[in-house]
Amino acid sequence: MSLEEARQRAADLSQELSRIEQAGGLSAGETFLLRAGLIGATVPDEQQQMEQMRALWERYLADARQRNARAAEQSDPMFELYKVRESQIVSEVMSLETIPDGLSRDEYLRRRLQAEREQLLGDAM
Repeated sequence: MSLEEARQRAADLSQELSRIEQAGGLSAGETFLLRAGLIGATVPDEQQQMEQMRALWERYLADARQRNARAAEQSDPMFELYKVRESQIVSEVMSLETIPDGLSRDEYLRRRLQAEREQLLGDAM
């Protein structure tokens, strides 16, 4: 296969990778590795390979930042409620002079927080 044919085939594969990734068939990490392999297979000049790999890395890094920002905006209300309750429980436990059941403060706190997570979030956490 000529270099031009290989580049055309790589472009076709890249489009297919985009389609599969958007459909949830591959993770961003898997797609990144496949795209990096395409660069390595179709770009003979090492300097150009490095430039394209850097651009690919920066694109995936920017995409990850956007996904994380969107996820933060769409936070789970039950998790937010848990965080409020967590703060209240920590304050309560820290103010206790005597810890029930002869437990250490840390163990009692751990158990209280675990019970709260199970009550509010169930299997989600």
